[in-house]
Amino acid sequence: MRPEEEGMVASVGCAQTGADFAVQSGRGESSFDPGCREVHAIVLAGVHSWGHGVLESLICRPLLPILNRPLISHVLGWLRAGGIDAVTTCANSDTAAIRGALGASGDAEPAITYYEDVMPRGPAGCIKDSAAGSQADAFVVVEGAVIPEINLTSLIDAHLESEAALTLVVSSTRTKPDVRHDPGEPMGIYVFSPDSLAGVSPIGYQDIKEGLIPQLHRRGRRVLTYSVPTGSVVRVTGAASYLAANRWALRRLTRSDAARAGYRRVGESWLHETAMVDPTVRLAGPVFVGPESIVQSKSMLTGPTTIGARCIIERDAVVSRSALWNGVRVGAGAVLDDCIVADNGLVGPGRVRRHTVCHAPNGLGRRLLGRLNPSIGGRQRVALAEG
Repeated sequence: MRPEEEGMVASVGCAQTGADFAVQSGRGESSFDPGCREVHAIVLAGVHSWGHGVLESLICRPLLPILNRPLISHVLGWLRAGGIDAVTTCANSDTAAIRGALGASGDAEPAITYYEDVMPRGPAGCIKDSAAGSQADAFVVVEGAVIPEINLTSLIDAHLESEAALTLVVSSTRTKPDVRHDPGEPMGIYVFSPDSLAGVSPIGYQDIKEGLIPQLHRRGRRVLTYSVPTGSVVRVTGAASYLAANRWALRRLTRSDAARAGYRRVGESWLHETAMVDPTVRLAGPVFVGPESIVQSKSMLTGPTTIGARCIIERDAVVSRSALWNGVRVGAGAVLDDCIVADNGLVGPGRVRRHTVCHAPNGLGRRLLGRLNPSIGGRQRVALAEG
């Protein structure tokens, strides 16, 4: 694993207690008191290539829309629930895009400052650079393309009590979080002790798995895993897991009693107050319809499906298990199933698209289609599979 990711730095405030976060996360209580320790968080927000695919040519992974909000905003929300009060981002050439997206979505709270790192340093190098000059007792590191549902305070507490140099969050079949030496599937969340970064070179690309962890082992430092139940962290590693994450977030919203500002709930669906949905439209399962979108008569929306802002679904169209971004138009009688349609994408009248990525380059009405199969007949096709 060599993710070319840069980072975002934040400090944990002193107001949160383990009990406070347990109420929000449902993951249990912790005795850790942030008032006794200073903890900083680093969110790796750079870009890692998925290979030759349509999605990576459209947008950097942390900005993929999940429930019509940037993926990275869900990471910030988790940190905010853990008491984050300041953030500094570093994302190479994606810095401007991330700044604009977070500002437009209203997710630039808590206050975020931005730093563009011209020379990619890799995740370990970014952590070292971001931690320079800090007096923190620990550093929480999170990839910008995950949605955590674990108790942040309990994780910090477990790391500090273990006196490990590094704690890695891994997925397991255990029903309760636990610290173990046993390997598991990494979830893109770490806690570092400050002295664990001493051996990271101040120059060049520096990796965590291939560089820092072996170095810690050679130094005789403890590297532990913090096991969490499967599903506690949702990761986006490619087109298939992106769709899965979008569906997961929509189902989670539907199961909750929380209100969503600007939206009204109709059965299992969430419709923006400015959206126009014809009374003859059939809504089956969880559906999310964004601002100023129009769904015309006798169409059918089958969930889990998300529809962005300013979309038009023409009459008799069927959209099922799909994610439509902003400005999408689906023609009359068209059928979409298990699809991603990017900003300003167009699906013509009567067309049938299954397992397809569709987008309109440069905002034009022309489409590039990525079929979720191997290449056939020389046409551009994209496998909707992991990484």
